[in-house]
Amino acid sequence: PILGRVYKASQSAFNGAALRMRADYADYLIKKAEEFGVDTLNKEEALGLGRLANSMTGRGNVPLTEGQGRVVNATIFSVRFFKSNIDTLTAHMFDSKVSRFAKREAAINLVKIVGTTASLLYVADQLWPGSVEWDPRSADFGKIRIGDTRFDITGGMASIVVLASRLVTMSSKSSTTGKVTKLNSGKFGAR
Repeated sequence: PILGRVYKASQSAFNGAALRMRADYADYLIKKAEEFGVDTLNKEEALGLGRLANSMTGRGNVPLTEGQGRVVNATIFSVRFFKSNIDTLTAHMFDSKVSRFAKREAAINLVKIVGTTASLLYVADQLWPGSVEWDPRSADFGKIRIGDTRFDITGGMASIVVLASRLVTMSSKSSTTGKVTKLNSGKFGAR
């Protein structure tokens, strides 16, 4: 009974903090849009700003019914978070419901994320030489490796970049041996 109450309280606090962060970021975007002369009362503009605020706070737009959502969420853990990472990495360029202003803000956010991540990885590589894998085909890309421990500072976004890099180059790099192997070579037993 005591641990259950503590758990429920911590869950409520986490959800409340997430909602507050989302609302504060939406207020920031609305204020900035108004400073740029964007009509935030326009439904399309407001929808685009809302989608940007949601994706930047881990709640991507996934158009599913409640029943479909349960099935997908049981199969893929946190599909909305995954979608928000994809939206962040693509800066909403493929979302027709996001306005030009919101896409511009998304692109600025992406540059900030990439710049900060690269800076932190560079500092880690200087402090512990060889602790950072720079090849995006490796599973260790975007992570700091110290001994057998890996620290993912990208919040899971590096995994999407690794997948895209492997699909584009049709090759993979082993995180343990460093060996690069071609994918889909057509040979028996090939990956």
